[in-house]
Amino acid sequence: MLLLGCIRELSQNMSLQCSELKWLLCEKWLKTRHGYKTPGESIISGSNWGSISFVVDLPLIDDAHYGIGIYKFKDELQMLGVIMDFERGAPFVAKGLHNPIQPELLAADGMISLLECIKHLRSRSDDEPLLGDLRQNVAESRCLKTMKGYKIPQECVLFDPAWESILKRGVITRIYGFLNKFQWSPKDQDKCNFQVWIPGSKGTGAWVNSQDCVLHDRKNLFSSRFFCLEKFYKKGLLPFLSSAFGVAENPSINDYLWLWNSWALRDNGQVTVAECCSFWEFVVDSWNQQVEDTLKRNLTKLPATMDTVDEIYLVSREEVFIADDLQLKKIFSSSNKVPLFVWIPKSISECYITPRRLHAIYEILRVRKMSESVECNVSGMLSLEHCEKVDPRERLIGRGLIKIILGFLAGPEVNMPVKERHEVARSIVVLSVYKSDNPIKVCYQLKPSASTTVEVEKLELVLWVKNSPHLLVDELGYEFGKDDLEFVASFADELARGLLAQVRPTAADALSKIIQMGYMFNFNENEVEFLLMKENLELLVEDVKFLDSAFLSSRETTVTAVYRKSAHKKLEQLGPSTPMPACKKQRR
Repeated sequence: MLLLGCIRELSQNMSLQCSELKWLLCEKWLKTRHGYKTPGESIISGSNWGSISFVVDLPLIDDAHYGIGIYKFKDELQMLGVIMDFERGAPFVAKGLHNPIQPELLAADGMISLLECIKHLRSRSDDEPLLGDLRQNVAESRCLKTMKGYKIPQECVLFDPAWESILKRGVITRIYGFLNKFQWSPKDQDKCNFQVWIPGSKGTGAWVNSQDCVLHDRKNLFSSRFFCLEKFYKKGLLPFLSSAFGVAENPSINDYLWLWNSWALRDNGQVTVAECCSFWEFVVDSWNQQVEDTLKRNLTKLPATMDTVDEIYLVSREEVFIADDLQLKKIFSSSNKVPLFVWIPKSISECYITPRRLHAIYEILRVRKMSESVECNVSGMLSLEHCEKVDPRERLIGRGLIKIILGFLAGPEVNMPVKERHEVARSIVVLSVYKSDNPIKVCYQLKPSASTTVEVEKLELVLWVKNSPHLLVDELGYEFGKDDLEFVASFADELARGLLAQVRPTAADALSKIIQMGYMFNFNENEVEFLLMKENLELLVEDVKFLDSAFLSSRETTVTAVYRKSAHKKLEQLGPSTPMPACKKQRR
């Protein structure tokens, strides 16, 4: 540092010639990163060298040894022959680059500096061997940043105005058509890095990642997420774009979930019928194990409705119910507290998915069924001692009713196996019937969440609590019988839905109508036979045997009771003809 200070002082006060400093030019007295070197073998660091010093091993003057004060003497060092520019330092760059360059270590200005060094070496024939080594190392390096990431030079294209003509839409389309004609396919199988030309207006356009494109966008739902290629290219070219560049044919289930979740972020938390249909139609059309697993993991909100309004809300999957029991759904339809029921399309004109198919998907997603989740408290059933027990065979549960049930369950709409339908019929045969002169109040409860309870109170004319062997009827309705149409409908609905609502709600409606018609004729067996024939239903041999077995003791008991009544010449009210079994069969 003192020496450089003296040289500065001398050069300022007297004319100092380089020849007078010749002895300094030949001695290795400057400490560099490569040890002590002559001035001509040393480089002083500057902003131009810093950009490549991370990837090239250069003989830079050691500023850790001299301190930053060394940079005050740049003019003196340059006078002594220290290298400061790329033109003289290019050979040292070629010698210092030993391996291919790591892209994260080389900034944009560093690459420009390397190219300058190559340019200077090319201008000097005596540096040809060094140029070859440098060129080889750069050629093997992923050092050029492209629109598809870092690439080696051989994989890059440098555009200039001369290329502008081939960017026109017609030219690009012809090129794609040419490649398609000869069934071209890329050698690189990593199709995530491919790009596709998207034409714009007035001859403009842009190259976009192939992963940001789809061939088709049904109902134009993903315009903000994907470029739909069918809008830009003819139909015959689309398969080539898919096979050559990895463009997806349609958005995936993950894309539809992204769309679904974006709808859930709306301020009102609602979706339209069209949006609902689009999502679930895709799910049904694409259904497989992967779709099922993806929905189970990631679909957290489901469409839910309230019967009194048309809006569809996206609600947490744990807070909605499948309305598998139409009677219960009707009871809760008066409650507007929260959306309770998962959305089901109302007609095939708005959505081609059947309610049964959508119900099945909801079940797979572990949505709770209403019939299994509802809780009811029945004030009238808590004190049966205050109700009057009546003979179920007298008006309600006789051979005619059981004939209707067995014939319908064996028919084409339900086609229930023999053993199962006999168990269902037996659950009706063993019912005990009680009539109450007090209103039958039933409080129904559903709990969508731990903090929310929906409660509805309803007066019933007929009540059959699930898994109960007791049928509770309103006294006035029971006495009026077929003259009370509301009671008749309530009786038929309660039995039909109790037997079939969880299996097939539409079948429960059909059975209820037949039971109502049978009731109007007091379940007379001749009338029931005609009714079954009109409905194209009949009892099989096994059903006739079951019927005879179930009501054999009833006929014997009735004959004996009538004989005793005649012998003693007094009136007696007949009790239940069939003794209550110790263990009753639960209804299915």
